[in-house]
Amino acid sequence: KDLSKLLGNTIVSGYRFVAFVGRKNNIPKELSSVYHYPRLNEALDDIETLQVNTIIQTEMFEDPRKNSKIWQAAQSNYLNYRFIPSQAELYTGRNTVEVFEGIPIVTIHPTPLIGWGRIAKRLFDIVMALLMLIPGSIILAVAGLITKLVDPSGPIFYTHKRVTRFGGSFYVYKLRTMYQKYCTGKKTDDEILKEMGRPELAEVFKKTRKIPNDPRITKPGKIFRATSIDELPQLINVLKGDISLIGPRPIVKEELKLYKNQASTLVAIKPGLTGLWQVSGRSDLSIEERVKLDIYYVQNWSFWLDLKIFFKTIYVVIKKSGAM
Repeated sequence: KDLSKLLGNTIVSGYRFVAFVGRKNNIPKELSSVYHYPRLNEALDDIETLQVNTIIQTEMFEDPRKNSKIWQAAQSNYLNYRFIPSQAELYTGRNTVEVFEGIPIVTIHPTPLIGWGRIAKRLFDIVMALLMLIPGSIILAVAGLITKLVDPSGPIFYTHKRVTRFGGSFYVYKLRTMYQKYCTGKKTDDEILKEMGRPELAEVFKKTRKIPNDPRITKPGKIFRATSIDELPQLINVLKGDISLIGPRPIVKEELKLYKNQASTLVAIKPGLTGLWQVSGRSDLSIEERVKLDIYYVQNWSFWLDLKIFFKTIYVVIKKSGAM
């Protein structure tokens, strides 16, 4: 009750109390006008209606499933989550601790990429993208001319809607590597492959999201993919801030279900032009392995990890390993 009173004092705490979950007699009279929820599930169901931006858990439940439910609700709604620790093991490298009136309050971050780390990563993105665009623009001009000569019916570049940070969306830019009739966006990959009389490839795509020797790709397109030239237009996405140079795979919204209850962790940061899965096997990896690598990267980000991935990407591209 005393803690609720302290937190409810906006001038002191910086918070504006919106709702309280628990026994009503624990609500101080100064906060009698806030919403009261006797049951946790009722409060979590109303998160969007309440328009809160932070959840503070002042007491941990004995049932760990309830604590996990609160944390998952905060993640899926992109809210800050803070709690009052009762055990020393609750402190981790991805948490920050504030002391308020002598009481430690822990903020859990789904990723270490916060504060100065995020600023350093953005500066690295801008500088490297600009440096890479100088030679990249010449390569793209030649590749674009070849693309037009092989299939004049379509544009040089191809755009596709992908998911970015906090579940937002953006259009990723790529050099078109498929025949135009297969990339109009009017039909799904499954539908196109079945119409081509290749239902077996449709099944492969469902399981791996990749197809070896994809018949929809032009001959030059296969070279552009093997050398990652088709990815060069994404440097524009990097400069715009849609993606980072290093990060998880830019996925379509339908692929979020592959990450199950960790989907909200994935979108805690921007996707990347390259990432941990690209330097760990690329197309040779199963979809489950790619998912694990993406989540690992989000939860264990460091600037040194980014540098390792960046330089290893150069090696992998030169070696052309696992490309498709």
